[in-house]
Amino acid sequence: MLCIPRGLYGAALPWQEVQSAAVGGHVEAQRMLGQFYLEGEGGVEKDPKRAGYWLEKAARGGDGLAQSLYGYLLSQGLGRAVDEEGAVYWYRLAAAQGEPKAMIALALKYRAGLGVKRDARQAVQLFRQAAELGDGRAQYYLGDHLARGEGIPRDGAQAAQWYERAARSGSLLAALALGQMLEQGKGVQADGAMARHWYEQAAQGGHAEAQFRLALMWEEGRGGVRDVAVAVDWYRKAAAQGDTRGAVNLGYLLAHGVGAPRDEQQAVALYTQAAQGGSATAMYNLGVRYSMGSGVKQDLIAAYQWFHLAWQQHYKGADAAREQVAMQLKGAQIAQARAQAAQWLSDKGR
Repeated sequence: MLCIPRGLYGAALPWQEVQSAAVGGHVEAQRMLGQFYLEGEGGVEKDPKRAGYWLEKAARGGDGLAQSLYGYLLSQGLGRAVDEEGAVYWYRLAAAQGEPKAMIALALKYRAGLGVKRDARQAVQLFRQAAELGDGRAQYYLGDHLARGEGIPRDGAQAAQWYERAARSGSLLAALALGQMLEQGKGVQADGAMARHWYEQAAQGGHAEAQFRLALMWEEGRGGVRDVAVAVDWYRKAAAQGDTRGAVNLGYLLAHGVGAPRDEQQAVALYTQAAQGGSATAMYNLGVRYSMGSGVKQDLIAAYQWFHLAWQQHYKGADAAREQVAMQLKGAQIAQARAQAAQWLSDKGR
């Protein structure tokens, strides 16, 4: 019988050899072959149905990882109909064998009530098991439950400890959450410098919200020195990922030449981007730009449109600004502006 080292797959062995062993009844080879088909590796094309065939065989043969992967296939409906109860069954077997990913998957089922009765306490227990095995994702989830007091008494200090462990293992969500706790002093003593540190870890990893929050701290000088130029760089990164607040703040700085050369046209482009994302602040600022002709050709109908859209979102000052523009327009022009606003909302499905 072919001897296959645990966890070794991919190009390490030709799929023909693995298939031969799998056909011969070698459970780990069956799991490996299933992984080949699931991931499209080892010289075969991705094929969820064949993956399921071999993973089910390995799962029934007692392979914990195969049980976890087969549960995933059932949960996602890959190559077969979605079967949440079946997924829970296999996740349970895999979790009992110490598979952290199965513990997390099963915990998420309990948290959402998919394939099993909703039970936050059971979810917490499973997250804790996986967290204590060193899984960063589970550590983040456990910290989240402790921070919110769901399924377990709220405990900010413990939440912060688990967030930190997860963040040190590379979890961007945990680094962001820990930064927020430290910035706001929720459940722990406020520490701006450490908040900035954790935001930076998540921001460097590409997390848009962390980039925005880090930029804000640099702009306002919280947690360290103030450097608006550095803030501009982080706002750019956040805006490039579609963060509306980052786009609005960057637009404001560019419109006023703070931290970067003044660029009113780019400011208008950023406000437009943020408005497309639903930002009422950006809509109001676009109204201001169009009413003044700053960075864009003056257009009072467009100004009324954007003030009207901001007003519909209850933005403070939008009503007064809209009425001020209305004094310079005729009735037909106001009707046109309102029609444009309605069409814009319709195009956005709002």
